[in-house]
Amino acid sequence: MHSSLQRLSSLREAFACALLGLRDGFSRRVIVFSLGLWVGAVALWAVLLVVGWSQAYAVAGFLTAWMLLGIFRVFPTWLPAETQAKLTDTSLAAGAQSLLGPVFGTLTGIVLALLILAAIYLTVRIAVEFWLMPIIREQVEKHYPPFPPKPPYSLIYSVTNIAKTGALAVLLGLPFLIIPVVNAVLIFVLFGYLNVRTLVNEALDGVASREEQRMIIRRIRVRMVFLGTVLGGVPAIPILGFMAPAWVGASTCHLCLRELRQLRVQTDSIVPSEARA
Repeated sequence: MHSSLQRLSSLREAFACALLGLRDGFSRRVIVFSLGLWVGAVALWAVLLVVGWSQAYAVAGFLTAWMLLGIFRVFPTWLPAETQAKLTDTSLAAGAQSLLGPVFGTLTGIVLALLILAAIYLTVRIAVEFWLMPIIREQVEKHYPPFPPKPPYSLIYSVTNIAKTGALAVLLGLPFLIIPVVNAVLIFVLFGYLNVRTLVNEALDGVASREEQRMIIRRIRVRMVFLGTVLGGVPAIPILGFMAPAWVGASTCHLCLRELRQLRVQTDSIVPSEARA
């Protein structure tokens, strides 16, 4: 019962932060910067795709084959003997092509289109993390009492955080893809969580110590999952989707600063008690 109430409270908090992020992520200054980032990302990937179209199509073919038949590559004995030979004696994509024919080509095209959209979004997201988050946090901090300054995190710390998140996405994402039926849901939740988690450093940079940051991450982990899930579908909404990274950034700032404020209140109430003891 207690855990259910905690989850319900976390869900309410996630919705509250999402609404607050909607307010602060759509200021005029943030909108102008966001649209500029989208234009730059589209131009960058247009050039990269012209140069590396065949490589991009090969990656899409592998991921499509892995989603459809990857589980049989791991457990080939689940297939009839004559089908096993088609799948195990060649590359996974070639095996899928021989088994599925034109259907595989159509699905590969769909996956390729989704990968291109995801790459553009990811590029904007990384740009938001490094260049737009200070502007977003400045907008959000207007609604909170001033926090005592702390030493800022180093650039290496931010880059390391992105690398760790990327490794986690690959290590969990690939196994999730081969789980039938629920793979789409698992990937959606995983990347929604990571979308929020990677912004925590920038949301707390200069206002929280490393120790406070670690404590906050432990305390809001479930709320990060809910917030990422709530906002995960925003990029697919026409027009509004262009502001999705800024919206997620502002919502993450609210989530982290609210928890930091609560943590400071609790810490301040404990210290006097210990002094009296």
